[in-house]
Amino acid sequence: MAVPVTDQAIAKIKDLIISGEFTAGAKLPREQDLAARLGLSRNSLREAVRALTLIGVLDTRVGDGTYVTSLEADVLLTGMGFVGDLLEAFELLNSSVALAQRTGAWSDAGTRRQAGHLRAELDALWALTKRNVSQAARTGIPGIGGTLFKLAYTETRTRLGEFSLSLLGRAGLAADDPPGADGLGDLPAETMVEDWLRGISLTIAAGTSQIQRNIVGERILGLPKEPTASAASAASAATGAAATGAAATAAPKS
Repeated sequence: MAVPVTDQAIAKIKDLIISGEFTAGAKLPREQDLAARLGLSRNSLREAVRALTLIGVLDTRVGDGTYVTSLEADVLLTGMGFVGDLLEAFELLNSSVALAQRTGAWSDAGTRRQAGHLRAELDALWALTKRNVSQAARTGIPGIGGTLFKLAYTETRTRLGEFSLSLLGRAGLAADDPPGADGLGDLPAETMVEDWLRGISLTIAAGTSQIQRNIVGERILGLPKEPTASAASAASAATGAAATGAAATAAPKS
């Protein structure tokens, strides 16, 4: 599966900042020049700059240009880990709403409610990303926010993919984009199915959702760690031995 263009643009800008080529406070080259240098379209670069500005990695000054903020490398990594994916999720939701309006599904209150819930969750994840970057910049420690983000984002992305497929109906089984019944062109089945599969892959990458829940439970909620297999076996053996001993003690003597 190809890496989304916005992700590529963000990764290239990140590499330039972390390598020290663009230092803290440095002004980025003109959009046209930077896009040509990185081999990107101006639209892709613009989306990447917008995303990095929203989370505080870049600072766009009207009438002046775009500057790198004074964030450390680990802070950059904290804020930029899922920015591209989050942008892709917003685009997928917009495409899904457009599809619902085209097919008439938008007239259903349940469809509109589901789209509204997904939009609210994505907006909350933007706010969490900015909070993670702000906290890391203040304390110098990335913190646990990245784990919270990954857990919430991947599950939201999975629901978003399922929402898109439900709008496609049988067209979601096609290997390419089938023509729409309304005669207005092809349905975006191929792209939406790929996005759905990408959402599933994100629940596995860098630790499954269950692993993320364990981290949250132990580090934030203070719950005890789950016992390892060897510890569980030892505890089971000890329990069994104790029960055997108690039974032997309680047995009547002949």
